[in-house]
Amino acid sequence: MTLEGLIELVRQNELLYDEIDVTITDQYETREIPEKPIKGKDFGGAGSFTVIKAENSRHRYIAQGEWYRVDSRGLVQFARDDQQDACELREYDGEITRSLRGGLGNIVHGRVECATPIRPHSLFYRMVGRMHRLSVYLAGNAGRAAEAQEDAVGEGASSSEYKGERVHNGERCYEVECTLRGAGGDTGEEGIVERLVIWLSRERNLIPVGFISYDPHCSTTVPLATGNVASWLEIAPGIWFPRNLEFRMLDRDALRTSGKQVMAWRRVYTVEAVSLKPEFPRSFFRTITFPEGTVVYEFKGKQYVRGYRVGSPQDPNVAKGKRGSIHRWLLWSVGVAAVVASIAVVILVRRRRKERVCAAVRSPG
Repeated sequence: MTLEGLIELVRQNELLYDEIDVTITDQYETREIPEKPIKGKDFGGAGSFTVIKAENSRHRYIAQGEWYRVDSRGLVQFARDDQQDACELREYDGEITRSLRGGLGNIVHGRVECATPIRPHSLFYRMVGRMHRLSVYLAGNAGRAAEAQEDAVGEGASSSEYKGERVHNGERCYEVECTLRGAGGDTGEEGIVERLVIWLSRERNLIPVGFISYDPHCSTTVPLATGNVASWLEIAPGIWFPRNLEFRMLDRDALRTSGKQVMAWRRVYTVEAVSLKPEFPRSFFRTITFPEGTVVYEFKGKQYVRGYRVGSPQDPNVAKGKRGSIHRWLLWSVGVAAVVASIAVVILVRRRRKERVCAAVRSPG
């Protein structure tokens, strides 16, 4: 087996799940809450952030041909002991991408890729906000460039190495080691920001059964993050899907300074239902309506068209407001849960303090 051959086998197995209707529950919890407010500059951004203490949500993802639909709803508990309902809807009907999150809506004439698809080979990556297919991630920078995925920008160089056959958690697996370097271009050991070991199940469609992630600036022997599949669903003869999987992240500062293994946060996915034969009419992907008072931004491709408030199209505060770009839209409109997860990636890759946050940013999404 070669790395190239393994990547091709992964790609072929990913195609089995291209059409899908899947629903999962997502449980997130953090160990500790910061004693002081977090400012945007601490995460390389602008604005203020609200720390999330826990979140329980439910996500449904349907992909049927070129159409897709996302329905995410949950309850977020904040550090200041209040809570808030979180809801994101997104759909593409072959012509228009529509989304609604809180009081913000978007209409994009054209397709905007779903930033948080639910696919079995990429569930661990989804937990930290990465949208790549596994085959693309394993192919490194060349694979991401071929897919032209915008979130690859700034990630730094990555490469993969096939390590051979192993047994992990009782599963016969192929082991792959991935190395991620910082965006600065350092090719030495100091430039490595993450080493990731992935075990792909030979008997379950090459779906990852587990992984461990090391930050060498923190520890070269103790994983900073781990993920494991606890149970499986056979949704058709020979076609598998993880039923339950868990991701754990250690407190980076504690591990680096004292070697103590203190949990920073964890999240658990549980699959409620999954089908590989969605059969919905096109109208099913045209259900989003904007309630009165919703601020809506409309784009044609990446070109801004107009902004208005439903029920008050001539509202000058909307017409003169600062507009985001499609790139910002892709970054921030993935919903509360995915924004929080993407912050986790920034912290893991850029060696920031691990805290969960959600940002209120007005952008086209």
